Amino acid sequence: MSFAEEDQRDFTRSIKRWLNMVISETKTVYPSFKQVIKEIFTDGDSSLMGEETELEYEIGRKINENTPLYTAEEMDMPGLHLKAP
Repeated sequence: MSFAEEDQRDFTRSIKRWLNMVISETKTVYPSFKQVIKEIFTDGDSSLMGEETELEYEIGRKINENTPLYTAEEMDMPGLHLKAP
């Protein structure tokens, strides 16, 4: 294995580790963020909460809530496969 290939693997491992942190943080913070945004959009008016589907679409996120983390085995694999369920 050449020096460049070794660096490449370390680089993709760092990206995967960062993605795992982003996915974990999203799963932790998003539910409370979504609730706060709903309250802002509806100004606390419960009669507007019937617009739930449209509101869910507007508050959507880029990382699906079912996106799995990279496993230890996947972390050691070369290359970067973006995970999406």
